[in-house]
Amino acid sequence: MAKKQVQFENFNDGVCALWQLDKTKKPTLLLGNVRFQERTVGIKRNFEAEQAGHTVQKLIRIPRMDFIKPGVFVVIEDQQYTVLQAQNIYNTIPECTDLTLENPTILLNFDESEVGAGGRV
Repeated sequence: MAKKQVQFENFNDGVCALWQLDKTKKPTLLLGNVRFQERTVGIKRNFEAEQAGHTVQKLIRIPRMDFIKPGVFVVIEDQQYTVLQAQNIYNTIPECTDLTLENPTILLNFDESEVGAGGRV
């Protein structure tokens, strides 16, 4: 019986923040200061996205988070992205989630210090 290979992951490439729009279309912070690892976008992933009318901008790996779904906003430094696909990876320590990111159709101005504005200024 072959041993299952486990890959140890680190998240040293930066931090990101995860946002989503609430029912009133105001951005709310899901989770801030999430460490990530940049990944290479493979030709298959890129080709399949283009066939579906999307352009992959970036692929990042974060610690596993089951609540992330397509449409969630990811902010890295001052750049905004939306999640095109969230894929859980189980053969790593810790378990991870790969986020395929594309440019958003709308740009939001996030400011979590604005009380009562839901993050929008």
